[in-house]
Amino acid sequence: MTDEVLYCSIDDVFGHGVARGQLVDRARLVYSVDVGASSFMLEGHALVANLPLKLSPEIGGSLPEPLVPGVVYYAKLVAFGDDASPSSFQVAAAPNGPAITLTTSGSPPLRVVTSLATVMREKIGFRSRWFDGIAWAQKYTIASPVPPQVRNIVSQAVSADMLWMLGSVDTAEYEARLRIIDKLAERVAQGAPLGDARQPASANLAVAFSASDYPDESCGRGVIP
Repeated sequence: MTDEVLYCSIDDVFGHGVARGQLVDRARLVYSVDVGASSFMLEGHALVANLPLKLSPEIGGSLPEPLVPGVVYYAKLVAFGDDASPSSFQVAAAPNGPAITLTTSGSPPLRVVTSLATVMREKIGFRSRWFDGIAWAQKYTIASPVPPQVRNIVSQAVSADMLWMLGSVDTAEYEARLRIIDKLAERVAQGAPLGDARQPASANLAVAFSASDYPDESCGRGVIP
């Protein structure tokens, strides 16, 4: 099996898609615990399998037993028909391990913190495969090294995914961004410049959004290094 080809790096995402201060490793509130299913409820959790995470109680509260604050656990997705549930997840003590059986509900709400670097790598893989699909449909061959236009588009898509996952943009704004990014990706796959053909080549690497479109809301949160 060959290694997956990634069309951008984390540095590309910060260089082309979003400022470092906009993606923050913040704790997200879990308001409900299903002891019977040993699962946690978090709408739009956007977690991926085996993603490292930590759980912590609010002041004066407690985690479901036998979980311990500060310990690294690994996300397990909960089946929802043919897909994974977007609103519930379980945790394991090791990657690919069995879900930990919860014996109490603890004292919700709880907080879950994930590693943004790990999530970003997963998103880069997903968006690289996404662009592969567009390139295949347009019979576009991706050269090596990866062209700057492709790195730019994939970086933009990853940054949009991350901003939505972290709650920095709402669903309507996220979907609007993706529609524009989809159109730009098709233009690249068709061999068209991203900007005005009368502009210099460097200007045609620019896309519709810049980091300044979404001011930093990271006050009080830990910023990803």
